[in-house]
Amino acid sequence: MKKLAMQIWQEQHRIITTLTFGHLAPDAHSTYQGFIIFAYTTFGDTVIVEFDFKGLEASPWFNSDILEFITDYTDHLPQEKSYGLFRFDGKYHSYPGEEFNFEGNLIEISCKLKTTATQQQILTTPN
Repeated sequence: MKKLAMQIWQEQHRIITTLTFGHLAPDAHSTYQGFIIFAYTTFGDTVIVEFDFKGLEASPWFNSDILEFITDYTDHLPQEKSYGLFRFDGKYHSYPGEEFNFEGNLIEISCKLKTTATQQQILTTPN
């Protein structure tokens, strides 16, 4: 019974999402050029910082595709990698049936975390 209720809920969610945001969905058989900047945090989260793909607006489908793509990348980072900032430049291909792929270059953006003397004092002052 629980499984049937979940299937009904998922179908209703799909219908409502399509009715609400369907006009923003990527066109099937389309390719979009753009970039994604994302971060991998010390807590193990993968976060979209910024993205822009010409002719494509944010939508639940595109957001899901980006998150799947970047999380797959960060899930395969070496264990000693505790954080990072990354940039993808390339193409997003949308296909029928919720299929997609990203093609391009992905690089790590060099960033060094710096703290001011005041921040260091706050960090090292006991409660």
